Amino acid sequence: MRPPDPGAHPHRVANVRQRRGLEVIALFKLFKGTLSLLLAAGALGLLRDSWESALEDWMTRLALHETHHYLAAFADRALDFLNSGEHRFVAVALAALLYAVIFFTEGIALWKERRWAEYLTIVTTALPLPLELRALAHRVSPVSLGALALNLAVIAYLVWQLAVTREHHLPAAAPAQTPPPGGQGAR
Repeated sequence: MRPPDPGAHPHRVANVRQRRGLEVIALFKLFKGTLSLLLAAGALGLLRDSWESALEDWMTRLALHETHHYLAAFADRALDFLNSGEHRFVAVALAALLYAVIFFTEGIALWKERRWAEYLTIVTTALPLPLELRALAHRVSPVSLGALALNLAVIAYLVWQLAVTREHHLPAAAPAQTPPPGGQGAR
């Protein structure tokens, strides 16, 4: 990790701990961007007939195996998706690419300590919270609880970060203008 250099950029975080927090979130966003990119590539790769038929054969065998109830249910849904047409794969790939662009933008800008990235990350992390809460209302799982806790922690940290560094980002006050001697000015 590079040491912070407050003089190099006016918006740099001076505290190393605060910087590390931003770096951790940035790396997490870059990781999610990479996963989204891989998902997009996978969805586009499934458009090829050889991949589709091999995956469909595997899913069919998995669905017929009764001892794995959850895997069989997943395989049934995946087969329905595979048989729904190419437009779904293109839609998944485009959505994954959009997410990848957002995650990479957040990650790179947070790494570079751009203040607007902190606001962007708060908004993009908070947007799916109602959906996460709704999913939790229907079925509680350790994964969904962990995702909710992680998202709330990121939001709380960034809000705190913005509040702590607020005075560093306020514009400097303009010097008070004194009226010219002699009242209203020369005529």
